[in-house]
Amino acid sequence: MPDFDEPAEVVEDDYNEEPPAEPKSKLGDIWQLGNHRLICGDSTDPAVIDRLMDGVKADMVFTDPPYGMKKESEGVLNDNLNFDELLDFNRQWIPLTFGALKDNGSWYCWGIDEPLMDIYSEILRPMKKQKGQDKLTFRNLITWDKGSGQGQLSEDLRMYPIADEKCLFVMMGVQGFSDNADNYFEAWEPIRIYLKQERDRMGWSNADMKKMCGHSPTSGCHWFDKSQWMMPTEEEYKTWQHHAKGEGFKKEYEGFKKEYEEIKKEYEEIKKEYYSTRAYFDNTHDNMNNVWHFDRTSQEERKDTGGHATPKPIALCGRAIKSSSREGEIVLDVFGGSGSTLIACEQLNRKCYMCELDPHYVDVIIERWETFTGQKAVKLN
Repeated sequence: MPDFDEPAEVVEDDYNEEPPAEPKSKLGDIWQLGNHRLICGDSTDPAVIDRLMDGVKADMVFTDPPYGMKKESEGVLNDNLNFDELLDFNRQWIPLTFGALKDNGSWYCWGIDEPLMDIYSEILRPMKKQKGQDKLTFRNLITWDKGSGQGQLSEDLRMYPIADEKCLFVMMGVQGFSDNADNYFEAWEPIRIYLKQERDRMGWSNADMKKMCGHSPTSGCHWFDKSQWMMPTEEEYKTWQHHAKGEGFKKEYEGFKKEYEEIKKEYEEIKKEYYSTRAYFDNTHDNMNNVWHFDRTSQEERKDTGGHATPKPIALCGRAIKSSSREGEIVLDVFGGSGSTLIACEQLNRKCYMCELDPHYVDVIIERWETFTGQKAVKLN
């Protein structure tokens, strides 16, 4: 078990059991795995998701649906759908996950290029328009760089070999604290008006003042307008004083800088309160960007996940979970597969609410968790 007094890192659990020939679990079963909930059911069925969530909302959705990669024979249910059928399938489960997500939650969905483009253009963008422009914010299309792709240097291939998977990352709500004129903090007004009056007194233009300070004419220096207003630096202000030769900008910088700092404290408190209602995001726990470098799971490692065809590395799951949820919060995964999201949540002290359609893999998830924790799952119905 991890030591939660130390910074949480995730490790592979080395589970190495095949799913049983005859599953013990059956459709409709709900299991409690410590702090986690697991249901054997169809993620396109609203009643299944309602039973799984049991009246609570998730802080984050992190899920890996079928891609249409023809891997049903390897245990990935609904993976033989063509892309048109897959889009219809995605139209059924995606709204249910947003319905189970908090108004300030984050949503991650893995896939390959064409199905993900369909999800964004055909499902998420229309949802955004229905909910209003302030209810859904696209953040990233994350790339999982797996290294090499099958068919490199092959004369038979008529496209670039694929060496990645993608992940759509969106947040609920408006995510940036806008400094435009509509959201201008009126407490700045005495300082802004003073600066504007002194500029007008001297008959200077904005371009004149940028040139005095050695700034480019196209630089974004918003010293006088409400939109994106900015406090001049001491060096800039004293440059203007020098050019004014006692005719303007007579206040000492230290005086109104102190006034600015007092106002700024109030402004920062307002920003802090604003961001407390936005989707959580921690960009500091790892040195990362929108391209993630993780080795793909090997054939041997797939045995550690009950032989599942498409398991995600636990460290990859952990990166997203640490970035978009706090300890103790709920992560929803409606395509549980071999349970990698749940094992990552166990290690990172999050609560995973998981749905998996295949009873065989429900058994794998339970056995995997029990092996990792030494605890026993409890059937709730």
